[in-house]
Amino acid sequence: MAAIERHVRELDRLGEDLVLLDREVAQTVLGNPAVERLITITGVNVIVATGQVAAIGDIQRLLCRTSSSASLASIRGFGSWALALRSTAVSARWLAARAMLVETA
Repeated sequence: MAAIERHVRELDRLGEDLVLLDREVAQTVLGNPAVERLITITGVNVIVATGQVAAIGDIQRLLCRTSSSASLASIRGFGSWALALRSTAVSARWLAARAMLVETA
């Protein structure tokens, strides 16, 4: 019984740490136009939006290669995987961003 109580206290402490971390992340990205725009999407909070911005990077570099939102969605992994897998580094970032969106949904 003592072990269970110890683990419950540890979970409570970690939960409090997460609240503080979420608050710090939110304060850091305050005023970022990309994050502010993403949080207007239902189900996307500051943490998910920040993760997306971190994973995608500068969206302008993608828009130069893509002519429509459909092709951007394809690169993001919601369409053809061929474009997303051009390089290992890029595909790892896309997969991380996609995983965040899937978890949000």
